[in-house]
Amino acid sequence: MTESHPQTIPLVTLLKDKAGLQEDRLKMLFSLGGEDFLKQILYTALDNMRHRSDGFEKSLDEKDYDTVHKLAHSIKSSAGNIGAPDVMALARTIEETDIPDPKKVRELRDKIRILHSQITKSLDIS
Repeated sequence: MTESHPQTIPLVTLLKDKAGLQEDRLKMLFSLGGEDFLKQILYTALDNMRHRSDGFEKSLDEKDYDTVHKLAHSIKSSAGNIGAPDVMALARTIEETDIPDPKKVRELRDKIRILHSQITKSLDIS
């Protein structure tokens, strides 16, 4: 953290504590453009992950595993960008499995919904 951004601590700490995001990633994003930039990145990543996870059921039903892998890859990238290691690890598992386990896919979808809620509530507080 730099002295020029003293407000970093409350927002970063809140997101780390309430949503389990990685502090170093949050600080790096903040350093690139401040609080508004950090919030925009978070909202964009969350929207991407929610949108992608909505496509899982149809792709699984159609046994379109290539699409499941592509969706998981996109989610993994978004999760990595915002420092969400649990979501990233589960997305990686799905991406690297020849025939994705529907239970794991549902677990990932649920984790994304929970993360979305945690981050949204944290940003509403800040």
